[in-house]
Amino acid sequence: MTSKSNNSKKQKTSVPLIANKRQQDMENDYLTKLELLMSKQENITNQDKAKIVYELRKQYPVTALVKYVNIPRSTYYNLLKQMSRPDKDADIKVEIQTIFDEHEGRYGYRRIREELAKRGQNVNHKKVLRIMKILGIKSSSSRKK
Repeated sequence: MTSKSNNSKKQKTSVPLIANKRQQDMENDYLTKLELLMSKQENITNQDKAKIVYELRKQYPVTALVKYVNIPRSTYYNLLKQMSRPDKDADIKVEIQTIFDEHEGRYGYRRIREELAKRGQNVNHKKVLRIMKILGIKSSSSRKK
């Protein structure tokens, strides 16, 4: 009788240990991917977290991953949908980067917007500024007063 009760106690204690080990593995995998991402950029956005969850979704349940990452599941799926859409500003991004490179980084968002208008693309200055921030480009010379 005692051997049966000992076996059942071992089984009861081993189940939480296995679950805990799996949780630790998931956290470790997430943190290693996060560390790689942190070496490339400073801030981690929800979109970055969603990319990591997407990469780990085959190994671990999505619900556990999003809970650990601290984003709602609906947000994760909305971000997935958003990532699958093509970038509508891709051609403008390329054009802004080429203008910036042609003028050796001396053009700011205002002059780049003017250059885009000359080339036939009417774009708002706020959009140009936003895209420049995304691309990580900034004019080297400051505006003279």
